[in-house]
Amino acid sequence: GIQIMADLISLSKVTQEQTLLLVEDQKEHSDSMKEILKGLFNTIYTVTTIEEAKKIYDKKSPDVIFLDVTLPDGNGLDFAAKIRKKDDNQIIVIVSASNEMKHLTKSISLGLNGFIRKPMDSESLIDTLENIVQVIKKRKKNKYRILPINLDLDVYNAIEALSKEESTSKKSIIMRALKQTYGM
Repeated sequence: GIQIMADLISLSKVTQEQTLLLVEDQKEHSDSMKEILKGLFNTIYTVTTIEEAKKIYDKKSPDVIFLDVTLPDGNGLDFAAKIRKKDDNQIIVIVSASNEMKHLTKSISLGLNGFIRKPMDSESLIDTLENIVQVIKKRKKNKYRILPINLDLDVYNAIEALSKEESTSKKSIIMRALKQTYGM
């Protein structure tokens, strides 16, 4: 119990900046999941159909989606596949009472970020959240901004000569120089 709380607190430092879309049509599952997840995410949007999920997805761009497989207006895995086609980076976790291998197999083939059996237990939730946190941290590291710069012709020529000499890009030469100069 104490370890689970410690794990959740440490994970929540990252997840609390994120928004979650919870797509679950059974109220008791939805309520219990929301109860478990409420302290872990900044905002939780709860819907019961794929149609509603599409609206929230388009309007709010949630960071994470927890998606049931069996929904009144379709299959959650099909919706996940459509999202995947549009956005390869969307974090999607399937939550299902079914233990059918085909659901798990399809989740894996779609490259989804997790598969949790209902009712949700804290261990599988923590494992899934750990995966999500790794993905988020990795993306934060990979974020960058474009900075157009003008260089003196002498500086440009020196960078170009170095880049040819080392068979590397001019950008790499500039990045290395900045890192060396500023100890980044």
